[in-house]
Amino acid sequence: MPTVTGLTFAEKAYSYRDSGLTYQEYDCIGFTNLVRRNCGLNNLANGTNTLWRNGTLVWQGTIAEAIAQFGEKPQGCYLFRIKSEDDPDYNNPPIPSQYYMDGIGNVTHVGIFTNLGQGVMQSGGYGGTGVHESNFRSDYWTHIALPPDIDYTGSQPVQPEYSNPDWING
Repeated sequence: MPTVTGLTFAEKAYSYRDSGLTYQEYDCIGFTNLVRRNCGLNNLANGTNTLWRNGTLVWQGTIAEAIAQFGEKPQGCYLFRIKSEDDPDYNNPPIPSQYYMDGIGNVTHVGIFTNLGQGVMQSGGYGGTGVHESNFRSDYWTHIALPPDIDYTGSQPVQPEYSNPDWING
């Protein structure tokens, strides 16, 4: 298995920003698995709730916990949106029955934090948008996870978002 760094994974995800891939071709988990395969890695799961719960991720936590642990969101990490059980919109989209009200929440979306360009590569969403680049929004993304086969150690050239030239120059 090749050595894939967080930066390599982020750059591969970012390379799809103008791909034109549709949501029908790749939903959010399909997109993360596409990036994995193109980095020489195997798929991890076929659903966001399964991926979050199946025990293959080596680190999982909130955005705040990630920043406390790593000093920043690791480049190339998975971003998750998890709706709490007290959210009135908890079961939209419907959560698989085996996970319903299990205390974890409804894991509704996954993307890849690149810290390149606008910061996030993802697919899908409620609008059915295909693979696209978007801004990181802390009011949307709630959790971070690190896959087991990507190396997040070492000196990654992570820029704080406020100094990212793409943000400054529009």
